[in-house]
Amino acid sequence: MDHRLSRGLDQLAAAADDVEAAVSVLRADPQVDPDRVALWFFSGAGLLAGEWLDSRPDWLRCVALTYPLLSAPPGVDELVSAAEVIGKHHDLPVLLTKVGLEREELAGPVAEFIAAAGAAVEIIDVPSGQYGFDMLDHTAEARAAVTRALDWVAAHLGAEPADGPAPASSPQPFAQPSVRPESSGLEATVTVTAPVPPPPAPVPADTPAARLVAQEHTAYNAHDLESFLATYSPTAKLELADGTVKTGRRELREYYRPLFEAGRCKAEVTSRMTQDEWVVDQTTSYGSDHGPESAIALYRVQDGSIVEVRFLA
Repeated sequence: MDHRLSRGLDQLAAAADDVEAAVSVLRADPQVDPDRVALWFFSGAGLLAGEWLDSRPDWLRCVALTYPLLSAPPGVDELVSAAEVIGKHHDLPVLLTKVGLEREELAGPVAEFIAAAGAAVEIIDVPSGQYGFDMLDHTAEARAAVTRALDWVAAHLGAEPADGPAPASSPQPFAQPSVRPESSGLEATVTVTAPVPPPPAPVPADTPAARLVAQEHTAYNAHDLESFLATYSPTAKLELADGTVKTGRRELREYYRPLFEAGRCKAEVTSRMTQDEWVVDQTTSYGSDHGPESAIALYRVQDGSIVEVRFLA
């Protein structure tokens, strides 16, 4: 769908109606959980965010804004100002991705929005990013910012409703479609990948699933957190040997970051079995204070991503 804001800012009210109608159609689709919807506003569509931040229906799990226009130019009748309503409530998770090389007409209102929001908004800062960085800047910083934002949205779509902005730790087994209201249309799914180093293949990698798991091992041993996470589905499930469960790349990032930063990630594969989407590795890890430790890891790969890992002591 195309909302009418792409025709000019004088179509602001009509564009708001278009987006509301599109959301209604999406929620009525039998493939969509009508109680798990995210709205993601880019660029000039940020002018449409204020009404949703104010009304915050029960089915709206989160709102994301990327280099948004948050104040209408002179002569344009604004709808609801995002800066005026963001501080009223703290029960709706809100994410703002801002760039360091922002246009002047966007940077000022964004700063006012942040000041008004206080702790009610999470921020991803892209210091070297420009307007449209997610399409124009082919850098590690840009890719990491996009991945973090996708992980944040996926985590909140999977989370159960909570009193505060932090998502629960029980996402659903797959990411529900999200609404991206901008001039390019309504997108139901988004996939972002980041390059990872070629695998050393200590054990023959004779299936696509095994090759992906080998990439995961290479990034792990290189302490490359973002390349490691890029091999996982945004809603992947990781079950540790002690029964602890981590769900979604966001939780995986929080769990692995201190290990990677401490240089405690080193493992080698001693044997491997593969069966369709499953890869079973016997590994020896060297990052523990207790010396080398053996483990069995079961990886499940679907649609080019690791969706499930189980570690057995």
